[in-house]
Parts: sequence; structure tokens; C-alpha cells
Amino acid sequence: MSRARLTTQPERGTANKNKKQKKKEEANLWARIHQEEISAMKRRVAEMEAEAAKLREMQASLDQARQDLSEDKEDVDNRSIFVGNVDYTTSPEELQAHFQSCGSINRVTILLDKFTGQPKGYVLPPFPSCYHTRHPQQCH
Repeated sequence: MSRARLTTQPERGTANKNKKQKKKEEANLWARIHQEEISAMKRRVAEMEAEAAKLREMQASLDQARQDLSEDKEDVDNRSIFVGNVDYTTSPEELQAHFQSCGSINRVTILLDKFTGQPKGYVLPPFPSCYHTRHPQQCH
């Protein structure tokens, strides 16, 4: 009888080996899953770093453009003079023609009242060089 009992019961060593094997496989599976998650996170971090680099480059470009515009605006302001008592019906084309003897005037700013939209009666024409702003009488 003891022999029959031995043959019907599974060997303890085999059962322990199966449990150990299952635990090892489970641990390997979790390790692979975690490794895949870590790899995905590393890829995402690399993408985010690349995007941040692009944003820094764009910001530097915008800062440079802003500085260029500021310098350009300052240059235009230095080349502009205040001309008062301008008739309210005067057009920008007439003002350009009037100041043509000073050189080419690319634009004429007729300042308007922000509430009524009517001209204020003065303009700020930018001249081609700062010389004309210091010596406006020599234009006519």
C-alpha cells in the first residue's frame, strides 16, 4: 500500500520546480513589461526634449525679430519729424508729393482721433535720412 500511495502522489520536487519556473516566468514577464514601459517613457522624454529645443529656437528667433523691429521703429522715429497745422482733408499721397524734394517717403502717418476717426491735424513723415530731420528747411 505504501507503494501505491507513492505512485499516486506527485513528486514534491517536480511541483516545487514548476512553482519556481512559473514565478521565474512571471518575473521575466513583469521585467519585460516594465522594460517596455521604461523604453516608451524614454522615447517620450526624447520627443519632449526635441520639442523643447524647437521651442527655444523659435523663441530666440522671435526675440531677434522683436529686437530688429524695435531697432527699425527707433530708426524710423529718429528720421521722423512732427508737422502740425495739416489740413484735415489732406491725403497721404498729397503729403508724399509735398515732401518729395526731401527724398523718397515710403509712408506717411496721419494721426487720427481714436474716438471720432477724424484726422488730428498733424503728421509724422519718416525721411530717408536723419539729415532731413535736423535741416527740414532745406527740403523746400
